[in-house]
Amino acid sequence: MSGLRPLLLAALAATAPHLAAAEALTQDQILSAALLPGWQTASGNRMTALRLDLAPHWKTYWRSPGDTGIPPEFDWSGSENLADVILHWPVPEVFHLNGMRSIGYIEELVLPVE
Repeated sequence: MSGLRPLLLAALAATAPHLAAAEALTQDQILSAALLPGWQTASGNRMTALRLDLAPHWKTYWRSPGDTGIPPEFDWSGSENLADVILHWPVPEVFHLNGMRSIGYIEELVLPVE
């Protein structure tokens, strides 16, 4: 999972600037990521989920992040057994700050992966 962390951390943004100024956080303090156990669907596809737990006041963005976000990127090219991946994005939250809108998830995301 450590190979995914830099990509996931790059997609995160602080929602409270005073938090970053108050103390420098390490990557492990900001993000915990896990691949949840899954199952095989009736059509033969595998289902699993990527669980992201973020530090308080941190968020990650939706596939279309709004005015200020960075869309998450996943690189599956290192996999030897994946032909295709479909992400089933949960309904995100909309955040407004300084007249701009961003779209994403605060503190937790469980992203189903097919």
